[in-house]
Amino acid sequence: MLITRAEFAYLYYPTSRASKPPYEESPDLNFLRSREHSGKGIRRALKLLGGRPARYAGYMCSANTRTEGENTLWGPCTVKADTGAGAPVELSLFGTIIERAGQFKFLSYANQL
Repeated sequence: MLITRAEFAYLYYPTSRASKPPYEESPDLNFLRSREHSGKGIRRALKLLGGRPARYAGYMCSANTRTEGENTLWGPCTVKADTGAGAPVELSLFGTIIERAGQFKFLSYANQL
């Protein structure tokens, strides 16, 4: 579900904002930073929801998409979860979703939990 290193390098990075001025960040550094933020996001989500029942109750993504080359970037998105402790809550469990040729993957699991 998460974009692979090869997909990042060959399908995402060449047309990303990070590859262009004023950033011009190296693909390795950009990928490493993305993975670091993803790891933090996964740990936060598991700390919040791990070991407790939660039922999927819907999602919402911003209508503001961004096109970079052949990629469409979706986000921010939230997931609505019913934890059984009152009204369902909306959670930001992941970062941007990348779409290319009708295929969708998570660009990152970074979140603000």
